[in-house]
Amino acid sequence: MRDGEAGLGASGRQYLGVIRRSTTRLHALVEDLLLIAQIEAKRIDLTLAPVDVQALASRSIESARPAATEKGVSLELITDHPPDVVADSIRIAQVTDNLVANAVKFTNEGGSVTVSVEADGDGLLLRVADTGIGIPREEHGQIFSRFFRASTATRQAIPGPGLGLAISRALVEQHGGTTTLTSRQGEGTDVTGSLRTSQ
Repeated sequence: MRDGEAGLGASGRQYLGVIRRSTTRLHALVEDLLLIAQIEAKRIDLTLAPVDVQALASRSIESARPAATEKGVSLELITDHPPDVVADSIRIAQVTDNLVANAVKFTNEGGSVTVSVEADGDGLLLRVADTGIGIPREEHGQIFSRFFRASTATRQAIPGPGLGLAISRALVEQHGGTTTLTSRQGEGTDVTGSLRTSQ
């Protein structure tokens, strides 16, 4: 229909655009809910192989760049070219996508998002730091809970189901790693995931 074969006018194409965007958001939400259910039921299978996390982070940055450019948010990748990790590339890509998209979403115009992938002993650290709205200290203990949304986000009516951080932490833990968060309201948030070079 959007290709014009149905003879729709400008308003019809506009409505179809709205339908498509809404359908895309619903599809992503359903996929996230299914993934959370699989993780909680311990029914997620990992396909392990050497993974270049730096390359995954770079692709996540490029995917988020249009949204960042529209908001006037700068994106930067810092890396010391760490070795590959043994991981499931699809699941780690979900982690990098979630963290970068989240950081862009909660950073206002003129802010910045910095992604770093650096060696750390027998593993590496994936760190996404932003200069965004931040999270009140009293809410830090809840931030990785599914469906939890920080009060700073709800006050500014920033949309989202509150699943990104919960999924990211769960996937990192599935790989034997850990995830930490530091944040100051009005100053920004730093999320760091640790991954080992071998399983």
